[in-house]
Amino acid sequence: MSFSESLAAIVAENRNHLLGIHPSWKRIRLGDIADIQNGFPFASEQFSPSPPGMPLIRIRDILRNPTTTYFQGEYPPEFIVKAGALLVGMDGDFNSAVWHGEPALLNQRCCKVSLISNEYDHRLLAYCLPGYLAAINAHTSAITVKHLSSRTVSDIPLPLPPVGEQQRIADTLDELFSDLDAGVAALERVRAKLKHYRAAVLKAAVEGALTANWREQHPDTESAAAQLARILTERRRRWEEAQLAKFQAAGKCPPKDWQAKYKEPVGPKLDGSPLSQGWCWATADQLCTLINDGEHIQPSYQPVGFPMLTAKHVRDGFVEFRNVEFIGKSDFDACLRRCAPEENDVLIVSVGATTGRAAIVGRCDPFAIVRSVLLLKPIVSARYLLRWIQSPWCQTYISRASGSSAQAHLYIADTKSIPVPLPPLEEQEAIVAAVEDQLSVIEHLEGDLEAKLKSAQALRRTVLRHAFTGQLVPQDPNDEPASKLLIRIAAERDERARQATGAKLVKRKPQTWRRRAAKN
Repeated sequence: MSFSESLAAIVAENRNHLLGIHPSWKRIRLGDIADIQNGFPFASEQFSPSPPGMPLIRIRDILRNPTTTYFQGEYPPEFIVKAGALLVGMDGDFNSAVWHGEPALLNQRCCKVSLISNEYDHRLLAYCLPGYLAAINAHTSAITVKHLSSRTVSDIPLPLPPVGEQQRIADTLDELFSDLDAGVAALERVRAKLKHYRAAVLKAAVEGALTANWREQHPDTESAAAQLARILTERRRRWEEAQLAKFQAAGKCPPKDWQAKYKEPVGPKLDGSPLSQGWCWATADQLCTLINDGEHIQPSYQPVGFPMLTAKHVRDGFVEFRNVEFIGKSDFDACLRRCAPEENDVLIVSVGATTGRAAIVGRCDPFAIVRSVLLLKPIVSARYLLRWIQSPWCQTYISRASGSSAQAHLYIADTKSIPVPLPPLEEQEAIVAAVEDQLSVIEHLEGDLEAKLKSAQALRRTVLRHAFTGQLVPQDPNDEPASKLLIRIAAERDERARQATGAKLVKRKPQTWRRRAAKN
């Protein structure tokens, strides 16, 4: 939905503490000092992930700089963005950033903010605009995708210090944030390395490298092939028990040849792929008694009732029960008849940007799940299955199976076909222990990094709050007052309006003359 509240009220409330000003300053409407240019609706069928073509800036590129999308058609040159331009994303979270990439085209739902007045420092604008956009974002309803209009951007009431103070504030912020940003970049590099190390640990685990010594010390362990045969027998036995229980509950005798209705699970298609000694390939279907998704018909939520979890509650390795919605008893019972998550079950997000994220259900009260979550009931070690799903190999498989469209979707049939390298049962436990030992160190370091990054973010907000309220640099009594600056900006605006009106009249005169000449 679009923003529809009062900017004046939001600024007065100043919930994020970044919208204040010094008592001696004034405010200036952004549209009075800058042009707002909306992006162009370039045809998506001419997008390409690689050259040739002209780089194209989409909403997702504004913060990450540069783009990985190229437009391979003709384009209006006035939509070319050069380095140094200030861009705003007009859907989603309303982010803004200075573009540092190569010249690129500006796509729709993005806008470029270009100063047309010499009375406002472009660096100060780049520093203060995000706080106002964040406040607008917080006051925009999110029933669907949030939308920001160029009119709202134009109406933002920016702080207007004297010109000299603007420059002193921007200079000080440049100096302080150069060091802070360098520190944050270093922390982000470490976090990226830890992410790669985590992936390397999981890769080594599911390839058997972590337990190579363990296999040498346990040569007489039952082979995975023998284990798989027992699992398949156990899987059928559990199905038969469940069927008999259904017949008994319905007061019916089992019909003739009812066992023939058992569906053998799909087998692996990677039998020739190399594996560690004693391992074999299986599929998720062979290793689970049930693979199903959550409720397809969304029940209406109630103020109180029984919990229904969505994809956002499936975290990386665990299920989160904060901020859950509730449904009524009859709806809850219907959901559980479809699939009832229990302790040591595995959940996988099956729709959207987090497709493939997986978690183990811990000890908890019963809960329901929605369609965007898959439920797996494993016969093997649930913790080993989780680590396999989290491994780079399996995540790549899931990414390909779920498609490359805007809305990824992992279907039940594809989930059943996921290949799983199956170690002997004892080695599964050894792998899980080795992985969790190493990942615990990584998670501890990641926690420290996250705390440092949050501290840096809090420090940045504090510095900005002081800057925008006139507390970062001293006021200079020799500066021209902001009130006179405001008058001069208004005169500039009026002059631009007069010139624009004159330009329109000049364009119309030849057309009028031609019409009159045609009549004569």
